[in-house]
Amino acid sequence: MVLAASRLQRLGQRAAAALWCGVLAWLPAPGAAHPEPAPEWRWMLADYAPTAMRRGPDAGRGFAQRMLDEVLVPGLTGFRHQKVWVPSQRMDMELAAANGSCGLLWRKTAERSAQWLVSRPLIRLLPVGLVVRRSELERWRPFLNEAGELSLTRVLAAERVLGVTPRAHGPVVDGLLERHPNALRRIQLLDATRVVLTMLARGHGTDAALAYGFEVAYFNRQQQDGRAEPLATLQWLPLAEKTDLLYSHAVCSRGEVGRQQIQALEALLERPGVRERLQALYEEWLSEPERRRLHQARQQLGARFWQE
Repeated sequence: MVLAASRLQRLGQRAAAALWCGVLAWLPAPGAAHPEPAPEWRWMLADYAPTAMRRGPDAGRGFAQRMLDEVLVPGLTGFRHQKVWVPSQRMDMELAAANGSCGLLWRKTAERSAQWLVSRPLIRLLPVGLVVRRSELERWRPFLNEAGELSLTRVLAAERVLGVTPRAHGPVVDGLLERHPNALRRIQLLDATRVVLTMLARGHGTDAALAYGFEVAYFNRQQQDGRAEPLATLQWLPLAEKTDLLYSHAVCSRGEVGRQQIQALEALLERPGVRERLQALYEEWLSEPERRRLHQARQQLGARFWQE
């Protein structure tokens, strides 16, 4: 019995030693380097329907969100991607923190280029227009030309109150707005576009607003679908001022991580079909005449369509 117990003890010791050797094999050797965690990529999104939609029946279907989910995040490996919803007035602070934050679909300006890192264009956008209540179209006829385009210059000179969100509208429009600051009612909220259009539809504190045609079409469709309280139907009017197609970029915080992000993004844009897919996701929200205008521009410009 003693011999059997001694033999069992020796077997147990051998088993324990073998188990410990297995554990040691999995442990890193002294001084061995641990793998560096992938850098974080924080994508900042503001609730500008239908560019990005956080809540409601269309949540997650905004074209900026689909660009991230279907094209950018799968193509930009080596990063830990995170989406962060940020009120528009906090965007500048987030980017200034140099913490690997980026904004998607921003217009390039001299001020932004000086503060942040700006990518090459991702897509081309149609310009903004003026939005009014459809029931009051007659009131705006004195500002229209024969082509049905509205003179923003004359509207601002007439001291009409415009609701605007904190974004760049293009050099022509922004130049006019800078000269008439007292005519603007600026809205800086998480869902700024919806707030501005709702104020206009209710006739609260604004005579008109600046927005993209697809934003107005989506707002009106929400009313028709019964997803919100019935409001006045809005009408989008093109501007008489010569406004070209706009470029839309990514902007990232300055710093080493930001430089890596811009380099990776621009390398992805060089892959065949990437820009075309990004453009198509945006154009899904446009009317057929708007899509035809962009298609004609692509035919005329070819590869230069996305070049500044």
